[in-house]
Amino acid sequence: MVELDSTHGSEFIDSAIQLQKYRAQLDAMRDAALSPRASCDFIRAIADDL
Repeated sequence: MVELDSTHGSEFIDSAIQLQKYRAQLDAMRDAALSPRASCDFIRAIADDL
């Protein structure tokens, strides 16, 4: 189940097709994200440049 919050209230998504789309989006974000170590290194590099 996915819960979407908006200005008009909460909406719950539970159909298999809709959930499959949300899973695909989350998988794509996970695949694009840096690892925790790489994230720390990236943030440290930016801080060092300031």
